[in-house]
Amino acid sequence: MCSSDLWARQHFKLSSAYASPGDFTPYPWQVEIINAIEKYDTVIICAAVQIGKSLIAEIATAWVIDCMPMNAMLCYSKREVVEEVFDERIMPLIKEVPAIRKYWSGREVDLTKKKIKLNHMYLRVASAEVPSDIATWSTGFIYADEVSKYRKRRDRKSTRLNSSH
Repeated sequence: MCSSDLWARQHFKLSSAYASPGDFTPYPWQVEIINAIEKYDTVIICAAVQIGKSLIAEIATAWVIDCMPMNAMLCYSKREVVEEVFDERIMPLIKEVPAIRKYWSGREVDLTKKKIKLNHMYLRVASAEVPSDIATWSTGFIYADEVSKYRKRRDRKSTRLNSSH
């Protein structure tokens, strides 16, 4: 298995979604978080806004795709966010980062907002607002963004994602 921060330095490229596309050089505080994805089952990041948490999630997702392939789900609080993230982050990640692009067939039909089909795994971008987005998907890697914004379901005390723990 490849070390996640070493992999990120060697293989992860900032896509056109970023102000300065190109090589990734982590800040020292990011290294420990990036390495946590290979050491722990659950990693929780609580941090200030606009410091690179979403970038770390992209790196973790890309590392899983390249080094530990398994079905993966990226979950966001609202449907609109799913669409924005897919268009602005996920598509550029798959199309522009060579370490990830090699797993995509190049067919647009394999790169949709509902399901991303790679040569060796599936990736789904889901909304916490849509219980079927989460409940019907078997996955080994889950990234849940801004869980404090997930609405409580009226028929249960937690969201579908929270009740899966």
